[in-house]
This record gives sequence, C-alpha cells and structure tokens, in this order.
Amino acid sequence: MISHLEPQAITLSQYILKLSGCVEALSEQWVVATVSELKRAAQGHVYFTLVQNNASGDLLAKLRANVWRNTAVLLEAKFQQATGQVLQNNQEVMVCVKPQLHTLFGFSLVVRDIYPEFTLGLLQVKLHKIRHALKFQGLYERNRQQKVPDDFFRVAVLSPADAAGLGDFRVRADQLQKKGILQFEYFVAVFQGNAAADSLCKALHEIFNLHYKTGFDVLVIIRGGGSQSDLASLNDFDVAKLICLSPMPVFCGIGHERDQTILDEVVCQRFSTPSMVIDFIEQRVIQRLLKMQKNFLDVISCTRQSVQCAGLLLDNQWTHVVGYAQRIVGFAMRSSQEAFAQVVSYGSRSLDSAYRRLLLLFEQGIVQNVRLRQIYLKLALDKQRETVNSLSYARLVLAENKVIQLYTYIEANHPESILQRGFVLVFDNQGQLLKKAADVGPLKNARLRFSDASLAITFNNGVDHDSKQ
Repeated sequence: MISHLEPQAITLSQYILKLSGCVEALSEQWVVATVSELKRAAQGHVYFTLVQNNASGDLLAKLRANVWRNTAVLLEAKFQQATGQVLQNNQEVMVCVKPQLHTLFGFSLVVRDIYPEFTLGLLQVKLHKIRHALKFQGLYERNRQQKVPDDFFRVAVLSPADAAGLGDFRVRADQLQKKGILQFEYFVAVFQGNAAADSLCKALHEIFNLHYKTGFDVLVIIRGGGSQSDLASLNDFDVAKLICLSPMPVFCGIGHERDQTILDEVVCQRFSTPSMVIDFIEQRVIQRLLKMQKNFLDVISCTRQSVQCAGLLLDNQWTHVVGYAQRIVGFAMRSSQEAFAQVVSYGSRSLDSAYRRLLLLFEQGIVQNVRLRQIYLKLALDKQRETVNSLSYARLVLAENKVIQLYTYIEANHPESILQRGFVLVFDNQGQLLKKAADVGPLKNARLRFSDASLAITFNNGVDHDSKQ
C-alpha cells in the first residue's frame, strides 16, 4: 500500500549539522600522507591537501586539511627546527588530525599536531639509498680522491641566479679577475623545487663539455642564504652521480654549517660558506705568487753570479790568448829577420864568389872583351840583387800573412765571438769550462753561458756518454 502522506524532511544545513555532531564525536587520529596544493593565507592559516598514492603513482585517497593560524605558527616552527625545512609540497608527513564537517566548506581535516621525526627519517632513508647506490657503483670516493690543485687559473662557478652567497663570492673573485690573476666563468641553475635536479644536471653537462675544450682547474658549487628547506632538492642521485664523475675537483659551499647534503659528502672539498671557498682559492693564489717572486729573485741572483764568474773567466782566457798571440807574432818576426839575414848572407857570398871568379879570369888573361864582361858582371849583379830582394820580400809577405791569419784565428775563437755565433759555453758549479761530455761526470747541475745571459740547468738522468748525435 502506497502512502500519500508528505515525507518529514529537514534542511541541508540541519542535516550537515546533524552529521557534524557525529563527525566531531570521532577522536583524533595520526595519519600518514603526502602534502599537496599547499597554500598559506594572509591571515596565517595554512591550507593543503593530503594525498595517498600507490607504488605506481596512482591516486588512492585525497582529502583537504587545514591548519589554523595559532596552531600553524607552532607546528611550522616545530617542523622546521627538527628537519631544517619548512612544510612544503611533496613532503611525506605524519600529522594528527580531527575530522570536521562544515555547512559551506564540506568535509575536511583539522591538523592538530605533526611528528617531524617521521619526515626526517624519510630524508635520512633517501640519503642512505643514494649513498649506498654510489658506493655500489664505485663512485662515492671518486671526486673526493681527486687532488686539490696547488694553483688556480680558470674556475667554473655554479649557483642559483642572484644568490646572496654569489654576491659575497664575486666581490673578491672580481678583484682577482680584474688583476688578471684568475678567470672565473659563472653558470646558473635552479637549486630548489621539483625542477632543481634537471636544472643542475643540465648545467653540469654544460660545464663538463666546456671543460673538455678550454679546461677548468676546479668547479665551485655555491648557494648561500635562503631557507634551509632548499637543501632537500639537492639530495638527488643523478646530481650526486654527475659530481662524482666530474673530470675536475669540485668544491661545495652550500652555506650551512650544521646541515649537509649528499653533495657535501661526495665533493673533493666541502666549505661551510661561499666566502670560505673564495678564501681558500685566494690563499692558494697568494702562495703561488709569493713562490714565483722568490723563484724570480733566485734566478736574478744566480744569473748575476754566473755573469760575474763568466766575466772573470773570459778575462782570464783573453789574457792567455793575447799572451799566446804575442808570442806567435814575436816568433814570426824573429823568423822573418833570420830569413832576411840568411838571404843577405847568401847574396853576399854569391857576390864575393863572382868577384873572385872575375879576378881569376882576369889574371889568367881569359877576359877578351872588358866591355862585354862588364856588362855581364852588371847583369849578374842585378840578377843577384833581384834574387835577394825577391826572396826577402817573399819571406816578409809570408811572415805578414801568417801574422794576419793568427790574429784572425784569435779573433774568431774569442769566447765572445763564439757566443755571438749562437754557440753556448757550459760551466760547472765552480766556474770551470766543460769541453767534453766526459767532463760532466756525475754532475747533476751546470750553467749555460749565452751571449746575453746565463741559465742554470739540471740533468734529470745524468749524462749518457754513449749517446750519439
């Protein structure tokens, strides 16, 4: 039988209020979920959605959650102090909630408390997994074992755009670059949020490709300033792996002394702040400049000593050469005089012999034509005189040519002339001239004398006397 009586009904708001009484009777409950769609209102309230996904990422549950102003201040401070992060999207959290049904806003959860140790534990688990994977692949110690450069010439710097730490770093880096001491090249990447990993990987590939073309001494990763919550984005396996595989040492100055990321663990050297990174680089550069200055002064001092020793040696050798030349010239002059005397003596004897022969012929009455004999005698005398003069002049010219040849030889073999022709004189540490390879012996050091300066040399493996040119 169908009833035609009018149903007894209540309004929607009354029904919701009736249900809300049942909902509010439910006790508080700790719930594990992921934060999504987080918003902070100007009044201080915090609104977000709690979601649950399966292993494949499919959405299983979704519910709105609210943190009222007074509670939000306490809970966010508690969460940040424990984890070093602010509450943000994609964080897995454990929260204490109480259900609420509102006539206008519907069903939602009111967050009463949060357990930050749960989130912190998940971060540590993530770090442990990354660390274990890097060690399993043999990459964890790879960049840490790279040698820290003794000097710096070209430095690659990776940081977020307009980072506070980058400004502090560049104040002193720009001074070094303006003086021509160092060259810095800057690269930008996102260091926080979901895009951080991809941005950092892209920037690292760009730096590595440029390194293979031009070469960097070190890669500096700095951040500085900002919230501690940004550190979570740096705990990424792909980013850490690229740093481990870096062809150059990596310095990390993220800017937090207490908290550290996986990047701090795998880099060659970690610094607490960007300023400490540039401090280290600057000190290495200063040490290099001081060492260069000392080496330069040592070279000048050694060069001066070598020049002085070479000058004394050359003066001494020049004295010996001049003395030898004088002796040669004296010997040549004496030889010429003796030769001339011999020629004169020979001519005199020939004249005397001719004269005696003439007298003998005259006495024997052989001379028939006095005029003819006179002419003959004159011709004989002229011939003898010509012979004497010719022999004397020839001997003198020979002696003169020999003196000129000796002087030319002396000039050509003067040490300064030899050096001007591109030859080099080799001296040992006592300033003694080394004429043969055998004179080197077991020496390890020697000095080369050029036309304009002297240089010190060191034999790495001694002298091989059996080697041939």
